[in-house]
Amino acid sequence: MTEAEIGIIGGGAVGLAIAYELSKKYNNIVLFEKEPRVGEGTSSRNSGVIHSGIYYSQGSLKARLCVEGNKLLYEFADDFKIPYQKFGKVIVATNDAEVTVIEEIKSRGESNGAKLHWLDNKELHKREPNVNGVSALYSPNTGIISAPDLINCLRLLFQQNGGMVLTNTQVTSISQVRDSFEIHTNTRGSLEVRVVVNSAGLYADEIERMLGYYEHTIYPCRGEYFELTSSKSSVVNGLVYPVKIKGNPGLGIHFTKNIAGNILLGPNAVYIERKDDYTSGRESVESFLESARKLVPSIEIQDLRESYSGIRPKLTRLGEPDCDFVIVSNKPFPNVIHLLGIESPGLTAAPAIGRYVKKMVDDVFRV
Repeated sequence: MTEAEIGIIGGGAVGLAIAYELSKKYNNIVLFEKEPRVGEGTSSRNSGVIHSGIYYSQGSLKARLCVEGNKLLYEFADDFKIPYQKFGKVIVATNDAEVTVIEEIKSRGESNGAKLHWLDNKELHKREPNVNGVSALYSPNTGIISAPDLINCLRLLFQQNGGMVLTNTQVTSISQVRDSFEIHTNTRGSLEVRVVVNSAGLYADEIERMLGYYEHTIYPCRGEYFELTSSKSSVVNGLVYPVKIKGNPGLGIHFTKNIAGNILLGPNAVYIERKDDYTSGRESVESFLESARKLVPSIEIQDLRESYSGIRPKLTRLGEPDCDFVIVSNKPFPNVIHLLGIESPGLTAAPAIGRYVKKMVDDVFRV
């Protein structure tokens, strides 16, 4: 058994952002990742959108950390030459009833500090000629980033600061040792740490229970994508979203032009039983086509190709309202910090989450 100041469980974008932020000040930090490479889970299985903080309740962690993270992520990408595009995003109203919903979204987003503009029919079609809509809400600060490049950069910076990344290392149990914790693994033996940061994504509730904390359950919710053929690569110019349907666990199937210039269609939102089920019972291409043609009528079934899927770590069941990020200390142990339900906009918020958790760790070491 060896010792470290801080043990971080989970090597996704959020875990790595926390690791990098902490490594600027603290020494002897170890990050545990059960997969062969960091970022193999939710972080690399999304559309890479940099969100602007439109949808979330005012004052929530999602709203605050998304708006802060949006600014920090663009700055980080500029500093370290990570590919991104600030395409902007339109949320399209296809009828008068949806206009009313978009007006509510605009009010909420602006209260969070998001920059938003109203587009009338003429302005919408000047920006997105192939999109069907009566008007739209435009978010100029929404963009996309190369998630793999972001993840690799965070890993390298953390390691350059002296941090250690242990891949193929699954945490199997955690036991208390005086004022510290002993982390037991399947391949690397045990490590005693002063502070535990649980950023295990889909498995954060299982780590939580290893520490005697039973407050949360993660419900895996899969998001599936199709990709448009190259002949349709110019059908949209940026990010095109439908109006979010109340009660839908996702934002609705939308068009995302990625870094490579390809257009992704998705994701949907399907609750599943297993946290590693990326393939069984996928939604049909006909269903995706129906959703796509509400926004872009020129899409045909032969334009769609099945693509990858990802899984969201939701804290609510199907039909329940979405809840906020959970970032808490493990009572009665302030030196254990849990992050649960870090779904979208987790990638955008990652740099801000890193700063937020660092303040919590600072409080531990001040005691």
